[in-house]
Amino acid sequence: MPKLSPPPEGPTRAEQEQHWSAFPVTDWPKSFILPFPAMLHVAADVMDELHFGRGGHSYIAPTQRGKSTLIRYLLRAVPERYPNMIVVRIEFEISNRPLPREFYKVLLRGLDPQLEIRHFLEDRRDQALAEYLALATPKSPPFIVFLVDEIQNGGPLVLEWLKFFMGMLDECGVRNAAFGFGNSGLTAAVKKIRLAHQKHLLKRYFRHVLSMPGITTRMALGRVFRIVDWTWRWAEFGWTISQFYFPLAYRAGWRITNETGLAWAALMTAAGTGGRGIEIGADVVRDLLQYYLTQFSRFDSPKWKGTDEHWKEATTACDLSQLSD
Repeated sequence: MPKLSPPPEGPTRAEQEQHWSAFPVTDWPKSFILPFPAMLHVAADVMDELHFGRGGHSYIAPTQRGKSTLIRYLLRAVPERYPNMIVVRIEFEISNRPLPREFYKVLLRGLDPQLEIRHFLEDRRDQALAEYLALATPKSPPFIVFLVDEIQNGGPLVLEWLKFFMGMLDECGVRNAAFGFGNSGLTAAVKKIRLAHQKHLLKRYFRHVLSMPGITTRMALGRVFRIVDWTWRWAEFGWTISQFYFPLAYRAGWRITNETGLAWAALMTAAGTGGRGIEIGADVVRDLLQYYLTQFSRFDSPKWKGTDEHWKEATTACDLSQLSD
């Protein structure tokens, strides 16, 4: 990775006010993506597999671990890396009686939630194939990547239907691959498929099942804070995140990384476990940082330093109910 140059001076208070609503972090929960180390680790695994034109890896990400953010990142990053690839997110829902008509509806909704869908099964299947081919064939060579969200909800029957559809695409000259993303229930789902000796499904979707790790140490949290201080830059002006919200303090040498210990202690206190065995997800850290940066920015000055009370208050914005131990 090339060494980053120091960020430019600024913003002034007037520039901060002018650009406040446009600063990407303002819309963090919906569109802004901070490249957490765990997310980049999983994304690199996906990219490596696609380099060889294959899929078959699935990823376990318990609640608040940043699964949705990871998928949004891949939807953007894969076509940037591999311009011939079309990336589609589909989501499986829990169903006691899965129907092929509903499966093809899921495929079509993955392309366009507003798409007018035909009624009968054969019509839906033909519509899905036509829509996917129309999307992929302008690429050279055409390749479709399926990001299957909540894959543990699919069950063997739905996974067979997806395999069949991927085979139809292959017959039409469109190569494809699938990657699964699920919660903790994915482990049991894969075990069930393995006990049923459905090796073809294991090979297609679960050649490797990897966990998306949470943050377990103060040092790991500090690596995220360093991204906020240094690595991430707003493309339009080059400012870092902490610099934008605390320009006077940043110019005077303050860095949020130096408050990692306070933030970690506040999280451990809020979790009520002393920090033993705790994994903190990306969503928790996102909410923690967003609260701290936006709520305390009005106190910015050359002498600003966060305190344990500031960080304790910031933890109130976090849902700590799903921390794993």
